Amino acid sequence: MKKTFLLILIVLITMLTACTRKVGWVGSNIGNSFDATYQLFEGEETEKIRLSNGDQFSLNYDIIVEKGALTLQIRDPNKTLIWEERFRENIQDSLSFSAETEGRYTLDIIGDETQGGFDLQWEIEE
Repeated sequence: MKKTFLLILIVLITMLTACTRKVGWVGSNIGNSFDATYQLFEGEETEKIRLSNGDQFSLNYDIIVEKGALTLQIRDPNKTLIWEERFRENIQDSLSFSAETEGRYTLDIIGDETQGGFDLQWEIEE
């Protein structure tokens, strides 16, 4: 009985700590854009983007951080981190790269007890 209770407790703690928390989240993820505003964002949102070898990927981002931090990451199809930036203040900027591997790239948006918003727009040129 104690082992069963302990196992259930461990599973619940794991599930609760692995969850994404969003308070006041208003967002849209359509086509080649993803935007959201929030009172609290803790966790991760992921966008998969298919690129062919040689495609030129361009990301324009507008980040608002009222508190906490927001991190953007891009990983190649092998899950290798190819770009990462952590934001603690407002910024508008862009990034581009040429895909060296064909497949699904991952754009991770990671909130660390953050309040604010983001507007991400990307283009793919063959």
